[in-house]
Amino acid sequence: MRNLSLFVVWLALALLGGCQSVDPHPAQPDLAAPFTCYGCHQNQYTATTLPAHQSLGLSTTCEECHTNVAWKPAKGFAHDAFWPLTGAHATVACAKCHADPALKPPKACIGCHQANYDATTAPNHKLSGTPTTCEGCHSTAAWKPAVLNHDLFYPLVGKHQTAACAACHVDPALKPPKVCAGCHQAQYDTATAPNHKVTGIPTACETCHTPVAWKPATFDHAKYYPLVGKHQAAACTGCHTALGVKPAKTCVTCHLVDYDATTTPNHKVDGMSKACEACHTPVGWKPANLDHDPFYPLTGKHKTAQCAGCHKTQGVAPPKTCAGCHQANYDATTAPNHKVDGIPTTCESCHSTAAWKPATLNHDLFYPLTGKHKTVDCTACHQTQGDKPPKTCAGCHKAKYDGTTNPNHAGAGLSTACETCHTTAGWSPASFEHSKYWVLTGKHTATACGACHKTPGVKLPTDCNGCHQADFKAASNPNHVTLGLPTACTTCHTTSAWTPAAFPSHKFPISSGKHKLACLTCHTTPSNFKLFACSTAGCHSVSNTNSKHKGVSGYSSAPTACVKCHPNGKGD
Repeated sequence: MRNLSLFVVWLALALLGGCQSVDPHPAQPDLAAPFTCYGCHQNQYTATTLPAHQSLGLSTTCEECHTNVAWKPAKGFAHDAFWPLTGAHATVACAKCHADPALKPPKACIGCHQANYDATTAPNHKLSGTPTTCEGCHSTAAWKPAVLNHDLFYPLVGKHQTAACAACHVDPALKPPKVCAGCHQAQYDTATAPNHKVTGIPTACETCHTPVAWKPATFDHAKYYPLVGKHQAAACTGCHTALGVKPAKTCVTCHLVDYDATTTPNHKVDGMSKACEACHTPVGWKPANLDHDPFYPLTGKHKTAQCAGCHKTQGVAPPKTCAGCHQANYDATTAPNHKVDGIPTTCESCHSTAAWKPATLNHDLFYPLTGKHKTVDCTACHQTQGDKPPKTCAGCHKAKYDGTTNPNHAGAGLSTACETCHTTAGWSPASFEHSKYWVLTGKHTATACGACHKTPGVKLPTDCNGCHQADFKAASNPNHVTLGLPTACTTCHTTSAWTPAAFPSHKFPISSGKHKLACLTCHTTPSNFKLFACSTAGCHSVSNTNSKHKGVSGYSSAPTACVKCHPNGKGD
């Protein structure tokens, strides 16, 4: 405020045309004074203890309580901004709540009035668990009179509104139960019409009763068993025949006598279901609606057939299979003759309940018709009435098999399983899988069939020598016959070509190194490959005078003598 006064004086002098300006802060000419009270009076705010401004978090807007005349007395404190003062709180001494000026008092009633809560005995708040929200029943005007909002604990309606408190609150220290049976168990136990206890009626009294009065009571029978039709007018004792015994919820329990006595149809003899509701309704026993489908679905001609047509014997259930009723029709049918041909008795395979004719023959059940078989005349296969045609191709086509010459099936011993090469689309073109007889590899895959199959109807041998005996005999390099080589050509040859051939049984190592030579290099006599010479072609021409062979006898006289000392062809 001092700063503001100085500023006003300075402004007045300036307006009067004073030649010199007045500094509002002569002591500090270079600082601008703050424009808030707190700016200058922060020390006073912090030092004030009654009340303790800083610890209580009071506003730093000083002019809310103070004036620039003096700090004290301070004008009215806006207490409602922190906690509204109403009723007795408006006149109570501040120190009553602000016992410690540096602490904020609690805002909940119980924070100051815990002692009052604990000491109250009528009712005993602590023992009865009364809520500590005092404002639920009390006001700031005074503790008494207090208004108890009973709905916070248990709503009082009907007779409960006028009942004496002590009727429920027998013990002030105990909470009364909130369920009806908690107070009315005695009434439940003594009720006899009906006997609640014996019949097991629920103890949830509100199911039938209201707080207005015990009577009249509304019993919702639908919660146990819905009463519809004739059941609505039936006397209770009609079902409740024994006191304390719950009647069953199934129809037959009460109506077994009716079930046993019924003769049209005879329920008992016919073994009809005891689920009465399947055909009957509570409106009345008759008319009854028989749902035949659970026993046997009625379709087509069966819908209009007379019941006696199937139900010929009272009490005997008719069969559920077609042949059970239509065996005579099956036996009498001649086109085709069902019995002779062994056609299945499952009539539904070809017939429907619409009519016997037209019938649809599902030929696939016997033999699938594909290709040419689809359009062939039935009599081509079914030549004799009552005879079943064979299911194998050769059964019908043996004549074609025998008459075929290109190739000659019978002579060559080809399989009679025609489907091996043919299809029902047509005899030709046929697909011959040669590998089922002999696997063609190498040169054999490109060889003309006639090169091997020279005589139709004659089976060829499956061993190489069977076809290549001439080649075996003509071979001179080496001479197969002279050397006694095996006739199993695959020992040395492959189907890719005769040469090069591999001679795996050679006893002398020739697979690698210097000895991998042409046969005639060592075997100089083609007519007799058993003869060979190590000294030929200048390979091993060593004289007896050689230092390593001195004393070796027979070297020059026996060309094969080298292998006696060098069996593996090494120089050891």
